[in-house]
Amino acid sequence: VITGLTPTTYIIDNWSMHQRIEFIITTIREILALGQTLEDAEFALRNVFGVKEVELAISKIKESDPSLAGELEPTSLSENQDYLGWYRGPKSKDDSHWNLLKNHLANKTSPWTDEMIKSLNLASDSVVEHLVPPKSQRPLCSKGLVLGYIQSGKTANFSAVIAKAVDEGYKLIVVLSGMHNNLRLQTQARLVEELEQPKPESCMMLTRVDEKGDFDKRQNVTANRALGSKDGFSLVVLKKNTHVLRAFNDWLSKASEENIKNCATLIVDDESDQASINTNKPEQDPTAINAKIRDLISHFDKVSYIGYTATPFANVLVDGSEESDIYPRDFLVCLEKPPTYFGPEELFGRMGVNGDDEKKPMPLIRILPELEDNTIDGIETIPDSLVKAINTYIISSTLRLFRGQRNDHIMMLVHTSHLITDHEKYFEWIQEYIKELQLNFEDYEELPKEFLKILENDHKITTKYITQEDIKLNEKKFFKEVKSFIDKIEIILENSQSAERLSFDREEPLWGIVVGGHTLSRGLPIEGLTVRYFDRTTKQYDTLLQMGRWFGYRKNYVDLTRIFVTKDMQPNFFHLATVEQEIRDEINTMSVNNERPIDVAVRVRSFPNLRVTSANKMRSAVKSSLTYSGSKIQFRTLNLSDHSIIVSNARAVESLLVNAQKSDAQRTDTNFDDWESSLLLKHVNSELVVQFLETFNLNTEHIRFEKHLGIRYITDLNKYGELTDWSVCLMSSRSGTQFSIPSVGEYTLIKRSVLLPLENSKETVSLRSLVPPVNELIDMFDILKPNTRSLSEFKKYLSEKGLTDTRIRREMRPKERGLILIYPLDPNFGDETQTGTFDKPMYAISLVFPGSSNDLGFRNYIENESI
Repeated sequence: VITGLTPTTYIIDNWSMHQRIEFIITTIREILALGQTLEDAEFALRNVFGVKEVELAISKIKESDPSLAGELEPTSLSENQDYLGWYRGPKSKDDSHWNLLKNHLANKTSPWTDEMIKSLNLASDSVVEHLVPPKSQRPLCSKGLVLGYIQSGKTANFSAVIAKAVDEGYKLIVVLSGMHNNLRLQTQARLVEELEQPKPESCMMLTRVDEKGDFDKRQNVTANRALGSKDGFSLVVLKKNTHVLRAFNDWLSKASEENIKNCATLIVDDESDQASINTNKPEQDPTAINAKIRDLISHFDKVSYIGYTATPFANVLVDGSEESDIYPRDFLVCLEKPPTYFGPEELFGRMGVNGDDEKKPMPLIRILPELEDNTIDGIETIPDSLVKAINTYIISSTLRLFRGQRNDHIMMLVHTSHLITDHEKYFEWIQEYIKELQLNFEDYEELPKEFLKILENDHKITTKYITQEDIKLNEKKFFKEVKSFIDKIEIILENSQSAERLSFDREEPLWGIVVGGHTLSRGLPIEGLTVRYFDRTTKQYDTLLQMGRWFGYRKNYVDLTRIFVTKDMQPNFFHLATVEQEIRDEINTMSVNNERPIDVAVRVRSFPNLRVTSANKMRSAVKSSLTYSGSKIQFRTLNLSDHSIIVSNARAVESLLVNAQKSDAQRTDTNFDDWESSLLLKHVNSELVVQFLETFNLNTEHIRFEKHLGIRYITDLNKYGELTDWSVCLMSSRSGTQFSIPSVGEYTLIKRSVLLPLENSKETVSLRSLVPPVNELIDMFDILKPNTRSLSEFKKYLSEKGLTDTRIRREMRPKERGLILIYPLDPNFGDETQTGTFDKPMYAISLVFPGSSNDLGFRNYIENESI
């Protein structure tokens, strides 16, 4: 009988070795699926099978899953996430929901390529692995946030996450989709198409695809039937509305305790920074929608809540101390930027971040005049700048037709105000202007001068700059195409009072100009957006980004897009692109370090004259600065192409170790058998550390560390007696390929697996992980005083005491004691691929900094005080 599984007696004596190993492998996977760790499985199975058999089974599992190629380490010292590792990847069955979704995407009218589906698979896996295991025998709750990009396809990611979660045993899927009917309806239609229709017998849909299809108390399906079904799953798409959420919670309350307990539930909150956030003061009751979402989560024993947003500022700055709230306590995931995506960085440029170069903007921005008089005889008329923008749209659109994009939507968006009266005014102006153009073009025999000027002085020059290709046209044919396009332009008014709403669900492509406000500022995608006229001002990061409906995919026509904005908007978006890159690097660094958001506050860079978000969404925010205090920085990206860097780094490591031993450094016992082959040197002076950092090549891709700032940080704190007494540890495996360092000793290379197959990156490789959390404690036994030489027992002791690696680093590591962990890596990287023969080890390092009380910091930031 194996602990954690359904009690069953197995007759194993007469099995072949192959049968025994296969059984052990299956059992280990079941134990992982129950939320336990690989180490737990190894310990349990050694009581039933031989040690060698268990080790052989584990080695086979590692071979099939490179992420386990390193030591048997839990992903965190914290007991709160000991279930991580349960997810083993998508199901292979042909009728799994994930495989059906893949087939659907591959056979759409505009089919997804194999590369796009592969990317979606990896991105959704990175989210699913953070969910609680649906077969867990104990109550578990996980709350996290997925950070995407504006108009980049977040819905595709959560469709894939839902498909994989259902395949694993999740029974109820709740999707919170926007505050407007059109957004809920749009999401409902998408999920029906992607999740219900491919396998309708498995999906019980609790809401409908129509304007009145939201959940209400007159639900025909009982909660017990929906939650208690043994086959399939139930899916409900809810508008973020108090009445709707109350009705759903009331419906859930009628389910039996047993059905609630056994129903693994996934809650997906789209645009989670809108309406979901509690904006009330701590002493007040939470806001109505936030309270209803808390109630929803509290119903279930096994529940995962995932917020999706492209503007995470409010989510990471709300009070994290209230455990019932939706602060992303457990995980943050950054989706990779799709290769054909154009966002703030591409369109507006940004500052250099983490040592990379400043990004130059594409020449697609057109500045609106600051003071534009659009009155004639005291009567307001259409502004000249808007006329120019419309004419530009017509030229851009016609050029798209010449590129064979006749079956695509081709749109212009006009966003000047949140007031409905202004929308109506602009709508009428545009209608009148288009009618005037249609009439006038009947009398024209060639392109008018104002159109010709745009073509010659703008489009031809811009396209040549971006694509290095000339625009070559037959003028008569082009004129006829312009005339034909103008006749087909539709004008659409899109706001909360519109009789007919914007829809791209039609047989013919939509060529038109949309005028609107709030509903166009969040969630609603404008397909084929080519020209944007944006005459609004705001100082908030999240509002600015959400208004940026011009971000997205512009395949084969990015050079024809134009963005008309006010003068002050261009630098604002330049700063925002910088903020966006930094926050993504911050989150990726947390992921590398296996740090939870509840333990490490995410910093958001601040700029003068701009606000991060509204004041009531950042009550827990305080000013801070860039600092390395209490941080662990792992350099996981390695250069493969430049052999001289590998050799130079090896010499830098050798020099540090040799010179440290010549000085006052002391070889110290590593305490545990697991580390007996490693070299630990204590009392290394900071001058040697600085020299090492100056000579060691640091590939800082995705890492928030700038070498010159790091060195300055160390030397500045030396003045206060901090970071003066370093530990340096050369990690070494207990078995494997040996190598020698003259005057130092014999050591063994360490295996680490790569994040992506090497063929995707010939010059660099990123490791899945480098430093198991417990390794940074290798020099802390004089402080922690372990009473065992068993690493597993030590980790159990730390967990019982609530001593996470982050807490120890910040609160217990002596302020003078920094740590350098040096990893000599096996260039085979977990046997995934051969990268070449090196005469020197390939080194990766990690820097561990204690908390500091004297750090002055660099640059200005906002961070969460409650963490």
